[in-house]
Amino acid sequence: MADQGGIDPARKAARGWALAGLALSIPALFLAMLSSGAGHGDYAFARAAFPVPMLLTFNASINPLSLGAALAQFPVYGWIAGSAMAREAYGRLLAVAAVHGLAVIACFSGLLPNFS
Repeated sequence: MADQGGIDPARKAARGWALAGLALSIPALFLAMLSSGAGHGDYAFARAAFPVPMLLTFNASINPLSLGAALAQFPVYGWIAGSAMAREAYGRLLAVAAVHGLAVIACFSGLLPNFS
């Protein structure tokens, strides 16, 4: 195997996918803000794209914890995806997709009455 500057190929792939996740998070956050309708919207895109951060809204408002989680979500997803694909450990991808899907279901189930 050729030397890649001392960087593990899985780590290199994970970094690239994390950067892609960061690039994706910017328009996703913008669309989530649009779906909020200045506090009068239905937050549908925010609940679908950022379900775990939305579940962290304990006191009926977006708080620093949920905002930080939203900023980190897509880069973390990218890191996991890049690492999993480089190592051919696709179970990690399925686990992340399952957690995200369950969180989306929870967000739209009425668990968050302040955002429904």
